[in-house]
Amino acid sequence: MKEGLIKEEEAFEENFWEILPVEKITLSQDIITVDGIENPNFLKGELKAAKTVQKHSMNINGIQHNPKIASAYMLLGKARYLDQRFVQALDAFNQVTKQKASKSEINESKIWIAKCNIRLEQEALAINGLKKLIQNDNLTTSNRAQANAVLSLAYLETGNKLLAMKPLKIAASLDSGNKTKSRYLYILGQLFEDKNQIDSAQIYFEQVSNFKRRIPRDLFINAKLKNILYGTTIFKEKEKDIFKMIENYENERFLDKIYYTYSKLLYENDLIEKGADNLNKSIRLSNDPNLLYRAYKKLADFYFLKPDYILTENYLDSTLTNLSPKSKMYWQIENQQKGLKQVVEIEQQIKLLDSLVRISNYSKEKLNSILASIEKTQKNVSNNNLANKPKLKKQVSNSSFYFYNKSLVELGKKSFNSTWGNRVRGTYWRSNNSGPIVVENLDQNNFEEKQNSKMELETTVLYDISSQIPKTKAQKDSILSLKNRLTLSLSEIYLTKYKDYISAIKKTQKIIDLNVEELMPESLYLLYKIYKAQNDIKQNEIKNRILSNYNKTRFAKILENPENLISEKNNLYSQLDSLQKLFYEQRFEDVIKGIDKSLILTDDSDVLFDYDLLRAKSIGRMEGVESYEVELQKIIDKYPSKEQTKELKTIANQIINNWINDDPKDSGGKYLIIIVSDFQDIDKLKKQIAVKKVIEDKNIYVERYNYEKSLIIIADFLTKEDASNLMVKLDSDKLKNNFVVLSSQYKNMLIYKTLDEYLD
Repeated sequence: MKEGLIKEEEAFEENFWEILPVEKITLSQDIITVDGIENPNFLKGELKAAKTVQKHSMNINGIQHNPKIASAYMLLGKARYLDQRFVQALDAFNQVTKQKASKSEINESKIWIAKCNIRLEQEALAINGLKKLIQNDNLTTSNRAQANAVLSLAYLETGNKLLAMKPLKIAASLDSGNKTKSRYLYILGQLFEDKNQIDSAQIYFEQVSNFKRRIPRDLFINAKLKNILYGTTIFKEKEKDIFKMIENYENERFLDKIYYTYSKLLYENDLIEKGADNLNKSIRLSNDPNLLYRAYKKLADFYFLKPDYILTENYLDSTLTNLSPKSKMYWQIENQQKGLKQVVEIEQQIKLLDSLVRISNYSKEKLNSILASIEKTQKNVSNNNLANKPKLKKQVSNSSFYFYNKSLVELGKKSFNSTWGNRVRGTYWRSNNSGPIVVENLDQNNFEEKQNSKMELETTVLYDISSQIPKTKAQKDSILSLKNRLTLSLSEIYLTKYKDYISAIKKTQKIIDLNVEELMPESLYLLYKIYKAQNDIKQNEIKNRILSNYNKTRFAKILENPENLISEKNNLYSQLDSLQKLFYEQRFEDVIKGIDKSLILTDDSDVLFDYDLLRAKSIGRMEGVESYEVELQKIIDKYPSKEQTKELKTIANQIINNWINDDPKDSGGKYLIIIVSDFQDIDKLKKQIAVKKVIEDKNIYVERYNYEKSLIIIADFLTKEDASNLMVKLDSDKLKNNFVVLSSQYKNMLIYKTLDEYLD
């Protein structure tokens, strides 16, 4: 039993980042059956105790005459408890009171009964029993200390940390064992630390550190570090103590925690750079996820304040890898990282565009030299991979194949294929008759195919780099324009999302210095907003500059009448809803006019994007697919950093590939009668046609064609003759500009605006 308990305690992994458990026991997360965790030491103890009861019990007329049986039941209960069969252990401890037991044994059994109840989540029952027991004056010092410790355990299990402190103090004062006493004192320090009573916490950590070599090393180190961190001595003295701990070879396995604590000390004394260096040292030495996620998060915060958003995002990513995906902190940090991803993508895109413009100025020889260098590097990597590939063998080799390890599963599959080749399902794969393929030839061919594919990919990458380099002035101007737009977007994100005024001013001023006429009003207005957010007097200078030099822009109109500026998104989206309603009513000119008017009243880029997109759709419906694609390109250029822009790029590419660069295809469908009329007369004409009895069973509706014309469509004709006959009955001579088309032709007519071809 003692040997098993020692092994359990040695195997127990302390988590000093959280409040330590009062009892040093690793509770299994699996469902415990009647067999328990099947620790052989505890099973032996249980077996011996059970044999003692069976062979030496002297129960005569319900009275036990052998005092050793009570001890045997205690041993039986402890063995079952440590084997985590708490119900069976409870039964054994209840038997102690029925035997010829001493008062000390009875009291001890009650303590163990309380422990069993705690493990069975019956904390209230355990607390009531222990309170009654503690009131007993006959308790030995050892039993009283143990009873108070278990009572504090019960309170901690219920989450009542305040009530747990008093019994734990009593247990610490009464316990004579260095290990348990120091543990109780350390937990008390943690409880005061949790309440932010640092002075009280430091007293207990100091008491623990005074035990020195009489307690486990990990407990001593953590207490010592807490004592240094919370102590009242000056910084230089604390630093000396830290250096002594670092230099002590006995503390080698705790260096990660020591460096982490030293970084906290440096942070508290505003030595931030040095603190970050020591965080990196702790990271390099540690494999503790609790330390790693804290260190990475601190470094992320450090670089965020610098600010270096790319490094911040990288450190947040490392933080997530050391957190449980189910934890609340994981989701919080993931949201922070997602917010930064947009900034990082824009920063990287700007750097790429900068590089492309820069290398476009190189001479042809220098450019070819760079591309040749990239190609050579790729070939070297490819050759190294080829040289490191293991030779294929025909003979059967022993392979490990574990179904619950993904990497080993893949290794097993490759091992099988290299040995046996591809086998048809349903065959006995080990048989020669199952059609094995020559392994060496097959695998070598596959490998060569993969290498060829890889070389093709590398060539594609190389070609992609070459193709992105601007060759003409127009291409270079296009890249510079995109880079400038991205820089302005980035500046606005710094302002609105992160209140990073320094970075926002720096980026905006860079665009202003370029003196690009088309971006000047927007850049100056953004600079005005930045200064205004800081209550900087420079805002007046920028405002006057906009009003003087760019008085016809919407930014000047906003500054002239700031009370007309709609700043609340609810109002903006309410207007947008009204405009969308007009869109569904096919009042496209009203939509375009309404949007042009509303754009003057807002400077919110999120809402502007939605307005511009609705405007593009309205123009597309009026002017056709080519105009729609042009408007989409304008939005893409205007909002290059928005997430929705990626979707618009896809749509624009589909339009170019499937509609603009491709001939319209008539794929059939039902026949339609199309009647063309001026936009103003369409409702009147529709009423005239609708009253005709001959079209009672037909679907009739109006479709807007362009700014001047609308169409009346009579649908659901299976043949062209049926449609033509109905036109005769409708007296088509009086209905000018009418014709019959397939539904697919009608769709193409709306998309490409080819009505004139049918009217001719």
